[in-house]
This record gives sequence, structure tokens and C-alpha cells, in this order.
Amino acid sequence: MSWQSIFISVKMRYGAGWQKRKDGKVMIEVAEMPNTLDLARQYAKEHISAVEGWGHGELHNVWVDDDGQVCIQYADGCWWHYHMENGELKWW
Repeated sequence: MSWQSIFISVKMRYGAGWQKRKDGKVMIEVAEMPNTLDLARQYAKEHISAVEGWGHGELHNVWVDDDGQVCIQYADGCWWHYHMENGELKWW
């Protein structure tokens, strides 16, 4: 995936502003992007509270996959993809 497509994906997902400089580099307004760890904490809290008898433990590892989805691994090694769609959190 090229840097331009990553920035375009970020722009589409988060509404962050970006522009191409004269030297060809792409700049992005990072201040407008949510912090991945903050999102992961929010997503984990919502997921854990939605499942009765949660047995996977606490948040253990966080990353963003090639499609830009936040992924969270829990203490027992299980992990999920997370995505906000129309204001509703989806996980799989």
C-alpha cells in the first residue's frame, strides 16, 4: 500500500485534512486523527461490557491492520477487528 493510499484512507475514515506539498510529500493534520490506543480502550470497554461473563481478560496488544481496522488482542490470546459503522461499533 502506498503512502498516498494510506493518507487517503485516513482522510476518508477520520476526516483528517491532508495536502500534497511541492516536493511531492503528503502532509496530514495528525491533530485531527484519534489516537489508536484511546480508540482501542474505548472499543475494548464497549465489547467487554456487551458480553456477559467475559473471559478473555484485559486489553493486551493493539495494532491497525492493512485495511485500517483497529485490532485488539486480549490477555488470553484471542483477538478481534473493530470498526465504527454509522455510529455503531462492530467487531469480528
